[in-house]
This record gives sequence, structure tokens and C-alpha cells, in this order.
Amino acid sequence: MKIYARKLSTFIAFVFLFFSLVACEGRYYNKIILTGAFNTNSTVELFTKRPLSDKKRDKIKKDINQILIDLDNLFNIQEREEGMEPDTVLYEIGKNAGKKPVAVNEEVLYVLNRALQMSEISKVKIGEEEIALFDPTIAPAWKAWGFTDNLQAILNDEKIAGIKQEIEGIVSRGLIDYKKIIIDEEKSTVYLEKEGMEIDLGAIAKGYAADKVKEYLLKQGYTSGIIDIGRNILLVGDRLGNDFRVGIQTPYIGWFNGARFDKEGNWINQIYGTLVLSDLSLVTSGTYEKYIKDEKGNEYHHILNPKTGMPINNGVISVTVVTAESILADGYSTTLFALGLEKGMGVVEATEGLDAVWVVKNGDVKEVYISSGLEDKFIFNEHVIQDGYVYKGVYHENTED
Repeated sequence: MKIYARKLSTFIAFVFLFFSLVACEGRYYNKIILTGAFNTNSTVELFTKRPLSDKKRDKIKKDINQILIDLDNLFNIQEREEGMEPDTVLYEIGKNAGKKPVAVNEEVLYVLNRALQMSEISKVKIGEEEIALFDPTIAPAWKAWGFTDNLQAILNDEKIAGIKQEIEGIVSRGLIDYKKIIIDEEKSTVYLEKEGMEIDLGAIAKGYAADKVKEYLLKQGYTSGIIDIGRNILLVGDRLGNDFRVGIQTPYIGWFNGARFDKEGNWINQIYGTLVLSDLSLVTSGTYEKYIKDEKGNEYHHILNPKTGMPINNGVISVTVVTAESILADGYSTTLFALGLEKGMGVVEATEGLDAVWVVKNGDVKEVYISSGLEDKFIFNEHVIQDGYVYKGVYHENTED
């Protein structure tokens, strides 16, 4: 995404339910696996007083799939099949950049305006210039990097040089600038001022989708569950009267890379911490799942600086955002990552109902910080100390802690 990063699978949440099919206290656990809308895997887990019939389960699955497909048909700008252009409203806006406005519906306007709010929050001053680190027009640079096609690939120097040259051209032509998005609320149109510009709302659209799924479930009378839209986690109510326990993936640790097991065969370092929460959303942005390497081993991750088109390099490895609306958790995760620990935590502590967990690289050490609102909600997994993680607790500005 970008700096506005496309959070395609940057967060793996392990929700520890420890349920059999029939849960305790007369509740039933129902897992529904959804289609591949947004080019990602999604699930809904519901806790009900009575088991769902096959007919009811099929209806819920069909309804939620349709919600996700309809939204994907508004917001996707990526080719899902080679040579097949997306037939979506957002892609149409890009095709008509510099030519004419495109009519959009209320949902596109709503999500785009929420993204532009993130742009305002993410403003920083670089020299005499003020830029927004969350910029929905980052799409041309993101596509130039080819993260979708080159996921975790090793590219030769010639290929990397070619990408950088292409990005220099994109930046010099002024194709990344959210201020060139012209919205006519009265006519419900969106116009991009320069040909070659595109809008990518991948940093916020899946969060919106999760919110819409929750809205549907509540209307159907379901008040306990977990929504996972491509690793955007939204908790519905609580777990049988208790908080959910949600683990956050340890960056760069996987089954084939650094995994360690105890004597019973349990994977003990797959998460670096657990959050104990109810009725909130959790979304993570990080460097560790979507990146490209050059032949020297240098990584180029997918969270890009709009001013340069290059990956943000501020020491942040990941930031997990906790807040009520998933659309905000989604948007803030990229925004805070881009702002860095000091500025980002300043935003968190000044914003009611917003919390975050950070992993920041300091030499060979990965430091874990939390915001003050999570002091009694975060449990550090001491097994990851062996992997170089150090828990620093609540971050206090202007102190070493």
C-alpha cells in the first residue's frame, strides 16, 4: 500500500478459542469460510445458543459473500487474472484520470472521504513542504514495485534499477498527490486531475468490509463472534461473557523460518503478545510479509513514502491498532506506521478510543511498546526474548522507555 500501504496479509491473528463444536455454557461454535473477495481469505466465527441449521448457515454465508463481492467490485484495482482489467468503479476513476469525472455511489464517497481524513492526520513537514504519508494516490508507485507479482522475490540489480527509474518518473510527474482528487459531493463524482493517476483504497477498504459484515450480523441477531477479512479482525461482542484473547504474529517467524517448539510440540514463538479484548477491531501493518529483496539481501517493503515512492524506513517493523471501527483500525495502522513511533504514539495518546502495539527495530533488538490504554490488556510472550524481542511497556515520549 504504499505509504499507504496495502495491508495484504500483514497481520496473522491467532484467536484462542479452545472450543469443541459445542462450546460450554450452552453455546455453539460455528465457523463459516467465505469466498476469495479482495483476493484474500476471510472467515466468520459465530457463537450461538443453538446450533445453526445447514439452511441458516448457507444463508449467512451467501449473504456475507455477496456483501464482500459487491464491495470488491467497487474497490479493486488489481488484475485478478492476467490480461483482465478490473471492472470496478475505482479502476474506472483511474482510467479517466485527466479526462473526466466518474460517477460513484455513496459507499465509494464515504470510504474515500475516510481515507482522506487519514491523509490529513498523517501530514508531516519535510523541509518547507508538508506532505501526507497516507496518500490514496500512491497506486502507480505500488504497482511499479509489483508487490503482487514479486511477493518476497529476489530481483537482480538491473530489475531494481528499472523499478526505481520508473518510480522517479511517477513522482516527478506529480502522480502521487491526494490534493489532486476532486470530489463533487452534489454530483457524486470523483475526478483525478492528472492522467496516469490512480486511487488505491486497499489500506482501508477491508476494514470497511468488516464493519459492514458486523452490521449485517447484528441485524440478524448475532452478538458474539469474530470477523476476519484478510487479517482485519473485528470482534463482535465478547466470548461467552469473557474477553477474546487475540495473539499478534511475531514478525518474520514462520513454520519454515525461526519456528521453535516445546516438548509437547506446541509452536511457542509464533506470537509475541496477546491482547485481551471485546467488541473491538485489530489491524496490523508491517514490513514482514510483503516485500522484495535485491541480490545483496536489502528489503523493499510495501509501505511507501508518497514523496519518494520508496519504502518508509523509520525503524518500525509493525504496528497493531485497536479501535472500535475496523475502517479506522485499517487506516490508522498504515498512518501510524508511516509516522513512526514518536509521532504515531503522540496521535494515539491524543485520540480517544485508539490504542496501538508497536515493534521497533533498535540495532539487533526488537522493542515492543504499547499505548497507555493497553497496559492491562496486553500479555507479552516471554518465549520471544530468545528471538531478540524486548518488552518496553507503555511508551512515554521524551523518555528512554
